[in-house]
Amino acid sequence: MQKTQFHREAGQSKLHIIVLAAGTGSRLRPHTENLPKAMIPLPDGQSLLGHTLSLLDKDPLVGDIIIVGGYEYDVLRCYVETQWNGRCRIVFNPDYAAKGPVYSVLRGLEQCPAGCFVAIMNGDTWFSESALRRVTSMAADAAVTTLLFGLHATEPAADDIKILADEGRIQRVGKGIGGAQMISAGCCLLPPRAIARLRRILTSIESGHHPEVETWHEALNHLLEAGETIEFRSLPRDEWQEIDDEGDLAKLAHRMGVCRKSGAI
Repeated sequence: MQKTQFHREAGQSKLHIIVLAAGTGSRLRPHTENLPKAMIPLPDGQSLLGHTLSLLDKDPLVGDIIIVGGYEYDVLRCYVETQWNGRCRIVFNPDYAAKGPVYSVLRGLEQCPAGCFVAIMNGDTWFSESALRRVTSMAADAAVTTLLFGLHATEPAADDIKILADEGRIQRVGKGIGGAQMISAGCCLLPPRAIARLRRILTSIESGHHPEVETWHEALNHLLEAGETIEFRSLPRDEWQEIDDEGDLAKLAHRMGVCRKSGAI
């Protein structure tokens, strides 16, 4: 199988990362009263976004990193420009309060050149280094299909993005899916062909079509309808944690403590 060659000439590679960081994080107040959700402090004192960027920065397969902001954008922009100047780019989604995630993905894709691989990841999710390396390493396969990462879950929560799949091939994605036994980790890897299709779909949504689409995951259903194959790839439960409320922060604090003792972080 032919492999795509990755190299970092002038800081570029074929893999672009879009980090969605426009959310308000209302369930995390008071932490998010003056901070974007993606910038909440972690138990080790580092911000959630800082943790993600520090791992991506040292990954040799990662080229351009695009951060899409919205809520408390000036705070986010100042952080990126002072701490990550030259390594990351930041763009503004003025519609973050409406269909924020949907338009944030489109704003990010508009920054990506044709012919590149793109990984989209939620900025409110903590990923371990091994989880991110698993995602980025799969972009080195030139024959890769669109991949959505997550885990098997027999009792998904109401707020989880659920995945219905048959032998690893995804059939539908969304919150209101009955019988689903997988959930999304908020991370998706797309090859160039799928990116072009997804951009057209998102542009159509922005123009007023498909009003039922409220999350970027639901836009993937239209990608499936357009003939794109999307496959499920597992990320172990202890390799990622979505941060929505204080309970999630407590779980992460415990996890990071265990990982630190074992030397995994």
